[in-house]
Amino acid sequence: MSRLQGIRTRLRLLFARRSSEHRIDSEFQFHIEMETERLVRELALDPVEARRRALVAFGGKDKHHEALRDGRGTAWLGGLSLDLKLGLRMLAKYPGLTIVGVLGISVAVTIGALAFSAVAAVTGTELPLHEGERIVSIQNVDLRNLEEGRRTHLHDLADWRESLRAVEDLGAYRTVERNLIAVDRSPAPVRVAEMTASGFRVTRVAPLLGRYLIAGDEEPGAPPVVVIGHDVWRSRFDSRQDVVGSTVRLGTVAHTVVGVMPEGFAFPVNNQVWVPLRLDPAAYERGEAPPVEVFGRLAPGVSLSGAHQQLTTIGQRLSAAYPATHEQIRPRVLPYAQLLLDSFAREIGGRTNGIARLLHLGQVGVSLLLVVIGINVAVLVYARTASRAGEMAMRTAPGASRRRIVTQLYAEALVLSGVASFVGIVVAHFVFKRGRGDGSAVGERLLPVLDAARDHTERRYVRRGPRDGRSGDHRRHSRLEGDPASCLR
Repeated sequence: MSRLQGIRTRLRLLFARRSSEHRIDSEFQFHIEMETERLVRELALDPVEARRRALVAFGGKDKHHEALRDGRGTAWLGGLSLDLKLGLRMLAKYPGLTIVGVLGISVAVTIGALAFSAVAAVTGTELPLHEGERIVSIQNVDLRNLEEGRRTHLHDLADWRESLRAVEDLGAYRTVERNLIAVDRSPAPVRVAEMTASGFRVTRVAPLLGRYLIAGDEEPGAPPVVVIGHDVWRSRFDSRQDVVGSTVRLGTVAHTVVGVMPEGFAFPVNNQVWVPLRLDPAAYERGEAPPVEVFGRLAPGVSLSGAHQQLTTIGQRLSAAYPATHEQIRPRVLPYAQLLLDSFAREIGGRTNGIARLLHLGQVGVSLLLVVIGINVAVLVYARTASRAGEMAMRTAPGASRRRIVTQLYAEALVLSGVASFVGIVVAHFVFKRGRGDGSAVGERLLPVLDAARDHTERRYVRRGPRDGRSGDHRRHSRLEGDPASCLR
């Protein structure tokens, strides 16, 4: 019980510092007054002399405040704050070491932050969207060529939409290159995503202006429409608010702009222009339709493994029904981020597993670089410490312990590394942000889809309609959990 009371007393002293110090001051003043009265009464001393003797007998208030801080176990805070101030002074006292140390550590931190952020964006399994981990990709795998034999056709999408209940808002896309021709602008090549309207429902990101694609846009004979990204809106239309309803040409076909997506939205793979996917499965023989990429969102309460089991059953039925085209084909469901890594691997002519291992090996190399730079800066700090032997002797003479000296040196190194790390992180932030936004190698290759768009605290998204997708124009408001994000570039 005594130990428990001691812990309670320490906690009370820790969280009630001001009230505790006020009580000590009041009690101290009371005892001084009582002792002064006693000395005046018994020894007939002058009140001033009596008070002086009382103060000598009880000691100063600072002594009792120190005892209180010791009781709280926070006496070290005063020493640490002093050491940090000395560390800041050392930055100015030794400018050569400061410049070299801050430059070396900041460069290392910048390289490390860029490398680890890029690898995390490429190899991560979760998109920065509302419940982004539930967005999946569905692919066909050819058992005769597991690495290269993936071809998903419109017929497969139609079969999955009819039978697969574990995944909602199934859609597809394919990317084509077109010249975008706006009024008073020179033609510019763009990556156009021919995508089903369900792609916007999957991301749950509302348009900035107008609307996005709906199921009616996919109907044969529907007027050609286009949704443009924020970058295209800014660069080709000067951020005009009346852009909705304008006409642009994609190749030789005129399209009407029906919407603008928010900044950062680049779903499915670094796209800034979207048109309806108008491919009719009935116009092709099974297995002959153009290949597409299929995506969707896991239904509520369904896990990735559960969706895979249901998809496997459907694949076995299709294999038995169409042996000529599906005997060696097996469907699989995987996180959508895995599709991004596959796309990145295909772009640079490698294999997914090999690319992932190479990226992680690069992380190890960057880590070793950080260690080497850290060791070199530590050697410089040690050399500075060795040159301060006289200063350490002067601190030791009045009674400073070895532990106190080491604590001071540690605080000085902490200040140096903290300043350098702050500089490195700030530089990495601006470099990374610029790399994502200017179409550079970082934005185009390492980060094909992801770029946080956290400027909205509330998103509007489309309610899932019937399986035919014809209710795609019904919207409702929904407050997303955490920081909402759009699909990144």
